[in-house]
Amino acid sequence: MNMQYFLFELKLIGRSRRLKQMLLPFYFFIFQYYYFCIIPSDGIPYKSLLMIFFMYGIISFPGALYSQFIFSSEGNFIDKLTVAPFPVYRLLNTKYYLYCFFALITMVIMLPSFLLGIKLTEILSAFLFAVGTMYFSFFQSARYNFKSLDIKATKYYNWQGFSFMGQWFVPIFSLFISIGVIVLIYQMLGKNIALLFMSITGIAFIATNKFWLKSIARSFEKTRYRRLEYFREK
Repeated sequence: MNMQYFLFELKLIGRSRRLKQMLLPFYFFIFQYYYFCIIPSDGIPYKSLLMIFFMYGIISFPGALYSQFIFSSEGNFIDKLTVAPFPVYRLLNTKYYLYCFFALITMVIMLPSFLLGIKLTEILSAFLFAVGTMYFSFFQSARYNFKSLDIKATKYYNWQGFSFMGQWFVPIFSLFISIGVIVLIYQMLGKNIALLFMSITGIAFIATNKFWLKSIARSFEKTRYRRLEYFREK
């Protein structure tokens, strides 16, 4: 990971009105998480299963959100990137580790919930599944991003930069598949096996991130010039 790219990504988010506004629901989700933690199990049907979804959903939220707009946010600087071609894999690698860093911070925020009955193994499994399996799924959106995202615009009531494949089909399909598989394992084999499955698949995708990130980078290179034309149109 290149620190120069890491700082560039942080500045991109910090200076972008739209990208910062996208994170606003995150704070509400954290509040909701702790609220659900204190509700008795008999007050929420299938609370244990729902908390698993809630945990990995919150942990993956910042990275999953921003990964839907990989290349689209960089489309704002497309002329500069054309003059000085950028190593696509290095950019993807930096984004991946930055989003993992966001997920780690979120997990730390959630750790005190073990005092409310949440097991640390549940939080750890959710973290591994989020930065492994979920990030792998959401990063695939980059293959279909051909629209530049106006990062200076407001987020509210603004669908500029969205595409069916990049911001709808891939994310929703990924969520439904992950939820369906976990529910199936949870119901058939129990909670511990479901958590084990989440951990193992998460570790597998974390360990192989170099390969699937390079695959996405190759996909970009094949369509580089077509993307450049689309990005200029905004």
